[in-house]
Amino acid sequence: ERTPLAQCTLIARPSAAGQKSHFGEPGAPILLALDGTPESERSLPLAEELSRAFSAGLALVEVVPVLTAVMTPDGGWMTEMPMDIQIREEDIANDYLAALTKQIRAKAIEVNATVRRDAIGVGIVAAAAQSGASLIVMSTHAPTGLVRALVGSVALEVLHRVSLPLLLIGPYVPLPAQSASAQSVTPTLDRSSANLT
Repeated sequence: ERTPLAQCTLIARPSAAGQKSHFGEPGAPILLALDGTPESERSLPLAEELSRAFSAGLALVEVVPVLTAVMTPDGGWMTEMPMDIQIREEDIANDYLAALTKQIRAKAIEVNATVRRDAIGVGIVAAAAQSGASLIVMSTHAPTGLVRALVGSVALEVLHRVSLPLLLIGPYVPLPAQSASAQSVTPTLDRSSANLT
């Protein structure tokens, strides 16, 4: 089933001076930003559809943030993030992307994946530049209150930092029937801020 276009937002920005847009050109990959949650996989079906339409591969990225003070899923605070926790988070992200990559390749779609250690918005932009992406696709939701105030808007940060088209998949798009995140270990840290708008 195709994703209704009314539930998507495509933001196309003009290329920076001296920078050529590769959108629609064969071979330029589509970057799909994920955070290990089923919600972030709302963007996967449309990304796969675009990949086939433009004969473009997919470049998956998950950014594991490096923070000095972070909130854990149970609402507590960690003033330090030991290196063993950082490594565990990156291992979880790698396992998650490996499972998702296997599912996508089974559909005869070219795909590669990378885990970055960075601020989430900065990492997404850096991954797009490194892969030569023609389009960034990411899912969004809109939390309010303290969480939004603390984390900020990753989608907005990405938009301000890149000149690539940015395709945002809204929170009312149905979840994929089979989610790779359901088969993975729950991260210690909540990285769902990658979905914020």
